[in-house]
Amino acid sequence: MGVVYKARQISLNRLVAVKVLLSGPLATSTDLQRFRAEAEAVANLQHPNIVAIHEVGEHAGQPFFSMDYVEGACLSELVREHPLPAPRAAGYVKMIAEAIQYAHERGVLHRDLKPSNVLIDHAGQPRIIDFGLAKRLGSDPQLSTIHDQLTLSGQVLGSPNFIPPEQAAGKRGAIGRHSDIYALGAILYYLLTTRPPFAAATAHEIVHQVLTAEPLRPRSLNPSVPRDLEIICLKSLEKEPHRRYRTGIQARPVGPLGRFLRWCRRNRKVAALAATVVVLMLALTVVTFVFANRIATARDREHRVQ
Repeated sequence: MGVVYKARQISLNRLVAVKVLLSGPLATSTDLQRFRAEAEAVANLQHPNIVAIHEVGEHAGQPFFSMDYVEGACLSELVREHPLPAPRAAGYVKMIAEAIQYAHERGVLHRDLKPSNVLIDHAGQPRIIDFGLAKRLGSDPQLSTIHDQLTLSGQVLGSPNFIPPEQAAGKRGAIGRHSDIYALGAILYYLLTTRPPFAAATAHEIVHQVLTAEPLRPRSLNPSVPRDLEIICLKSLEKEPHRRYRTGIQARPVGPLGRFLRWCRRNRKVAALAATVVVLMLALTVVTFVFANRIATARDREHRVQ
């Protein structure tokens, strides 16, 4: 929707990034609303891991806003052929999660978190960019109505590889803080394995996988991933929102029952076969008990007759 230029702010003699609408004078009213919504969403977010906005304006009929210029690579460029070491990946995601939690507490959802929307600056700090799909939460009904109107029910917004099932299904009302939590898990998955949780030739196939399939365990793709980190990653990627972490800074491994249920979902045929064997064994046990009881009763009667 927008294009970003490197520029110099003459009044303060500093480099800035300037974002303008890619469609220019051909922009629709919806494009303009989304562009302004992005600026409004980020304007009050002052966090070291979120790129700050400096100025919002219009030049020759073209709306623009300026923000921090971050010289560095995005996460997707850092992870091309080799995964990041687990401590480094976890460190990045921890800082991103804290920034997202900060945004959530101020009523802002990102809704398009992905590796290419996180820059790593010269100090090695992640900086979240592109709030173009951001949604305002909170008590202001006018703002909430404006943002809801920009997302039609049934319309899929975001990058298919990193969006949660409720967003992939186009369920406008189901998207919330838990949706950004899923994206954090997807980013961690990518940093640990060099691939997103789901990948296919077309966006339609990816969406189908997001809705119906379970991701491969990170350790099956990268055995060096610590088990606890894998558990945290997979819990963030749960299909049901209520099974994910409630906030961006909460993280604890799931219990044995949760791991067993996830294994059953990944290995449906084996689990079904095992369940069948268990049922047959129980049935055999019951039948054996019944026959043994009948034999004992018959013997008891025989002894009484004698």
